[in-house]
Amino acid sequence: MERNPENLEGDEVAQEEEISEGNLEYPKDDWEAQGQFLHRLEVGDIDVGAPPESGQRWNVKVIGGTGIGESGAQFVSHMGIVSKRHCKIWKKDFVKLPTDIIDTIFRDLELLFRWDRTANTDKEMLMHMSSMHRTWRGVLMKQHYTGKFFDDAIASVPAGVNPQDWQIMCTKWNTSDEQNIADRNKANRSHQFMPYRKGKKSHYQLKDDFRLAHDREPSRVEIFKIGRCKELPDGNEQWVDDESRSRFERMIQLSTPSLDSESGSTPISAKEAFVSVMGKDRSGRIRCGGSRETRRTWYGTGEGPCSTDYQQQISNIENTLRMKVGELRTEARKREAEMDEMQRELEQMRKR
Repeated sequence: MERNPENLEGDEVAQEEEISEGNLEYPKDDWEAQGQFLHRLEVGDIDVGAPPESGQRWNVKVIGGTGIGESGAQFVSHMGIVSKRHCKIWKKDFVKLPTDIIDTIFRDLELLFRWDRTANTDKEMLMHMSSMHRTWRGVLMKQHYTGKFFDDAIASVPAGVNPQDWQIMCTKWNTSDEQNIADRNKANRSHQFMPYRKGKKSHYQLKDDFRLAHDREPSRVEIFKIGRCKELPDGNEQWVDDESRSRFERMIQLSTPSLDSESGSTPISAKEAFVSVMGKDRSGRIRCGGSRETRRTWYGTGEGPCSTDYQQQISNIENTLRMKVGELRTEARKREAEMDEMQRELEQMRKR
């Protein structure tokens, strides 16, 4: 399928001309340039060709549904390309896609990449592609739909998107249900703080980069800083907000021995400091752990919030609720009996 140059603007036109004339060569030795190359072929309607050596594929390690390591960025970029090629713009849950489409997605990915495939890995990758697709859809909405009259939005077809698909997407966004969801999400975002500043780079990639640089596993305190603080050339630090800086300083304070011998404070581990400042991990989410981590995968079955003590707390809460419900039912029956007695007395008074 050829893209209409009339729908492209600025640098996109030049890029399209480079590709159509065969002037764009695949960067064989520059991994960063390869990632940019794949980004430029954003909808996947142009063949990227074979890897540097024909017949070979890049090896990639997949954790939490996303690629990490040297070829991780290219792998994630190609996941976005393939998902846009085979899925309509409005698709949300890739796990529920028809089997033939899922098979086609993984077939295209395996043309260029090799990784250890399991049923769980496939599911995590589909979930990650769903998230990427949602982010891409949000960008298009902001650039081509938000703030425009409906007819103008329909006419503002993004490059590489089928005009009919775009019209359907605009119609969906224009429904009251979708508008209510958008308003609620906007309100929720207004309350967010300590934003992540690494963009598309996952926590898994941050941890992998840290291991390569320091030859050890990073703590969540260190990942928290990497994701929210930028080291400036002059040696200073630029934090995303004051709250992030304050919490990090508190974690360091708790985990660093005091120089004041009379203070009496005992330092705690970085792990304990993180939980103390950020709070206990909630069900289904591990802060600075990774998108696919849960309390069970993170702590295991013998420690942390998934331990016997935690389950005992849940059991105690359930028992307390049962007792409270029983008390309320007893009180309700008592009041019902009182009402019956008052009704009988009222009827006797009327007979007099």
